[in-house]
Amino acid sequence: MGFSIKADWSSEMDGQTMLHRFRYHLGRGYVTKDDIVADVGCGQGYGTEILSKVAKKVIGIDIDSPQIQWNSEYYKHLKNVRFSAGNLETMDFPKVDVACAFEVIEHLFNPEAFVKKLKRNVSKWIIVSVPIGEALIVVDGVVQAEKDST
Repeated sequence: MGFSIKADWSSEMDGQTMLHRFRYHLGRGYVTKDDIVADVGCGQGYGTEILSKVAKKVIGIDIDSPQIQWNSEYYKHLKNVRFSAGNLETMDFPKVDVACAFEVIEHLFNPEAFVKKLKRNVSKWIIVSVPIGEALIVVDGVVQAEKDST
């Protein structure tokens, strides 16, 4: 498995983005070179890219069609990545080995039904994070904890 907390952090990256990227670095620890992975709610695609470094194939899924089009062009050099636009609650979810859903489920109208859909379509690991506590922020160059929704 690909557990690693080594990551390239941009000096412009805020604490919230660092935490979100960190989740992908932890999540990829459950991914092997033979796994097909779904990045659920992939947004800008940086998590899809992180997962692609250890997976056989990654499918980045998001409801934002223009963002998916942008991702498809920007990440076209990644041969094991495909982006797909879809509504998580109504789409046919692909059969995958691992699904990562970071800060996504709380945005759904029926999260319980979606989790059941994941259980039917994911063979190994479902890795989820939801808002419950603190976030990290950078104040004067120092990382600090702040009450937040993540």
